[in-house]
Amino acid sequence: MFKGNSYILVCSMLVFLMIVLVSDTVLLVKLLLAIIAILFLFPFFRRILLKGRMRKVKVAFLTSVLFAAGFYLDVYIQSGRMDHVPVSSFFTDFFLFLLISLIGNFLYGLPVSVLAEFVSTKSSSWRFWISGGIHLGFGAIVLAPIGFICSIIFFSLDELMRKRPDGI
Repeated sequence: MFKGNSYILVCSMLVFLMIVLVSDTVLLVKLLLAIIAILFLFPFFRRILLKGRMRKVKVAFLTSVLFAAGFYLDVYIQSGRMDHVPVSSFFTDFFLFLLISLIGNFLYGLPVSVLAEFVSTKSSSWRFWISGGIHLGFGAIVLAPIGFICSIIFFSLDELMRKRPDGI
């Protein structure tokens, strides 16, 4: 587990964990951050996450932006407030949606996607269906309609970026 220059990684993870533990963050968020930090200590997790020019991280970010934009427009169109909204409120609300989406995708969607890739690469003939099932299953568990929509976007973008390594 510890080889070569990974002592820097271990030390930085310990500092990160100490900062998280002494902060006033909610216990559930502390636990999730600690689990993700500990997962970075394992080479297979880093290899999957950083493979293909950080494909999974790009997909998580793009999913957050697309979901936040779509959800934001849907909320404002349905509320009928599109013509009465000041520009400052418009951008503030969008960035709030984006922040919430980023937190969800990076703390929940990214580890689920790494798990899906780890499990699905074992069987090459059913890889697409197994990965899709894991993405959609875990997406349906959390905030059923919203998580499911995010998981569809995440899975679709991940498959597109897998087929086109140079990006979308």
